[in-house]
Amino acid sequence: NSYWLPCASDIKWFNYKNHWETYRIPKFDIGFFGSKMGLNRADILKEISKETELTTDIREVGRSWKVRWPRTAEAMCNCEILFNRGQKHDINQRIFESMLCLRPLITDFDKRSGIDQLFKPYKHFLPYITEWGNEKEQIMENIDWCDNNPEESGQMYSLAYNEVKEKHQIKNRVEQILSICLT
Repeated sequence: NSYWLPCASDIKWFNYKNHWETYRIPKFDIGFFGSKMGLNRADILKEISKETELTTDIREVGRSWKVRWPRTAEAMCNCEILFNRGQKHDINQRIFESMLCLRPLITDFDKRSGIDQLFKPYKHFLPYITEWGNEKEQIMENIDWCDNNPEESGQMYSLAYNEVKEKHQIKNRVEQILSICLT
């Protein structure tokens, strides 16, 4: 048998409430937080930023010899919108972390990743589809939608927050592993 245990996060480290002052008055319009070899995934966001004058925070989160938590969560809470792009057709941990930071998430929608098994586009996150070839336009439309629809955007990221809080924390994965091992 095989079982799928996707990434998860922990509300102890990724919770907007722990960074309330930063969350309340964010300095950046949109942010991307990636790994050392993955910052090029935000190149399209850099282009959009230059064209629109959006303020961005794009940086590596896992530098050597530095504690990743809670610095990453605080940086994420300092952005009004969070951006993600998977590296290997995977559903990466940044999706779960972004949702726990109670911010709108714009992420690539790759059915190979399994994201559609856990979250629904436009209900939990704003998708862009790289295969369509117009991802910049899709991302810009999603940013505009967040700006122009704060109430609907708030409902979306609240649903995402609750979904991750209830079903996609480390404790949930441990429970799944124990359930499998003990049956």
